[in-house]
Amino acid sequence: MKLGMMIAACVSGAVLMGCQSNQIADSIGSTGSLIKGVTVSREDLVASAHLSAKEMDKEAKVAPASSKYTKRLNRLTRNLHRYDG
Repeated sequence: MKLGMMIAACVSGAVLMGCQSNQIADSIGSTGSLIKGVTVSREDLVASAHLSAKEMDKEAKVAPASSKYTKRLNRLTRNLHRYDG
């Protein structure tokens, strides 16, 4: 429902802009820019996720190898060679 309303608003905006300036190509181009601003591509999401992961890796504190938590984790996962998920 929201997508339909958004498309209707974009089309209405394009029609009104075309009437005002008599340049339909400009109105279609600006409507395309508006739709591109609303949608996000898979590549944009992947790039954002990689950037987020890098930032979190910089800020995350990792336990040293001598930590009792690291030793426990290593002991618990010693026999795990594959994982699903």
